[in-house]
This record gives sequence, structure tokens and C-alpha cells, in this order.
Amino acid sequence: MVVEGGWASQGASANGVTVDSNPALQARYIARHPALLDSVAARGWIQLVFADLDIATLPPPLPANLPLFISLGLVDSQYQPKPALTNWDAAFARPRG
Repeated sequence: MVVEGGWASQGASANGVTVDSNPALQARYIARHPALLDSVAARGWIQLVFADLDIATLPPPLPANLPLFISLGLVDSQYQPKPALTNWDAAFARPRG
């Protein structure tokens, strides 16, 4: 089982860690995951968050590593779909055994 999984749709830096990403890489991650999970007979897959975080709505103090997690959603903070959502939906449209 994969829990707390996700891939950012934009680059970010925090605490000396830099992540380079974009919507196409996030979609590629989501598209590849079902085959990896099938190969180990996984029973579950949980996406960490459905929507991007809207940090303007969060009370301070914000964690220093928060920028690394802001764009993990399959939709943006206004609930507009990202390319990865299509791949997520396709994964769950597959027959289950």
C-alpha cells in the first residue's frame, strides 16, 4: 500500500531542499503508479491531498517545509483540474480484481 503519496506540479525550495517539477511530471508520476502497484500486488493507494494548499488561508506560523507540499494536489487551490487528474481518474476506472 502506498500512503501519503504525491508529486508536486511545480518546483519549490525549503530547508535546503530543491524540487524541480511541473504539471507534466506530476501527470507522468500518477500515470506510472498503477503499473508499479500492480507489480507488487498492492492493495491501496492514497494521494496525500486532492487539492493544492492555499497558504493564504492558513494561520501562521507556517512550517518551513510547507513550500514542498503546496502543489501536490490533483486540482489547484481553486479546484481547477491539473493534467494529473485525468491519469488519477483512469487508474480508478480500471477493473479491480
